[in-house]
Amino acid sequence: IVLGCTHYPFVKNAIEKVNSTSTIGLEPNTTYYYKMIRRRGGYDLEGDVKSFTTPIEVGYITISSLYSGPSESEQPTICSNLLLNGANIKEAGFCFSQESEKPTITNGEKKVITCNSSTSRLESKAYLDNGVKGKNTYVRAYCVTERDTIYSAESASFYLVSGFKDGFPYIDLGLPSGLKWAVYNDGSDEPTVGGKMIHEEKLSQKTSWGDNWRLPTKEEALEFIANCKLKNSWYVFHNGQSGAIEGKNGNVIYIPYGGWGNCNYYITDITDGYYWLSTKSYDWLTEELIPDIFNIDSYRKEFEITSYRNIKYAQIRYVTE
Repeated sequence: IVLGCTHYPFVKNAIEKVNSTSTIGLEPNTTYYYKMIRRRGGYDLEGDVKSFTTPIEVGYITISSLYSGPSESEQPTICSNLLLNGANIKEAGFCFSQESEKPTITNGEKKVITCNSSTSRLESKAYLDNGVKGKNTYVRAYCVTERDTIYSAESASFYLVSGFKDGFPYIDLGLPSGLKWAVYNDGSDEPTVGGKMIHEEKLSQKTSWGDNWRLPTKEEALEFIANCKLKNSWYVFHNGQSGAIEGKNGNVIYIPYGGWGNCNYYITDITDGYYWLSTKSYDWLTEELIPDIFNIDSYRKEFEITSYRNIKYAQIRYVTE
């Protein structure tokens, strides 16, 4: 195959001479002409000249933050580069979806137009109007030319949250008290990945998130139970298992499982999550006050409050006013 940029590609002026299985690099938005040549008995047998035009190249998306809140200052910036090679763009921007991992301008819940003329870089904020808070939001860059619509090969994602307190994201679950729950565990930075297993003796120490964050009380955990529901038996993620819990207002929060531990070993039960509460209950056997625990049982799809003297290690999910 002889490939060239002129209407009449010959062996001498060809930019590439390849066999039928070769891979070559081509410029975006460029028309190439090619023809088949077969040498037989000292003569070249040439096919007809045909052509194709390469599309604009839409680069990978970068997002400045994993989380996006409702205010302008809480929205991360998303960017993508375009290799145009002189192409005229009718429209370009980003499309968002909380349902499809490969959003398009037709199946996405939102489209943000960043330009309608030739450019080499797309940049916008990542906010999705009216999206469910706590859900993963997918975004892809796109551009529309007179010939077709081109998308970035891969999508990127961020979590839409209700807001931030001291730099940490929270979800409003529509609880009667107005209490907000943290998006992720202490010791983690992802909603679906468990954090540190904290020893009982460290519960009295000041939270590392600042004065505006604290452990929930037994009463607040009961409010959570009365107004939220576990949507699934479990979600399996690349780093572990996590329960998807829907609040009274439809927003979603993920609570990772991970079991509990005593003084000697951990029970890494992937179907249960154990979380410390700030309140204590009286243990009749030891005649001591021991910390309350918020337990999520994914197998039975139940929540419960317990206090078990053998539990010395559990996880932490903070709350804020």
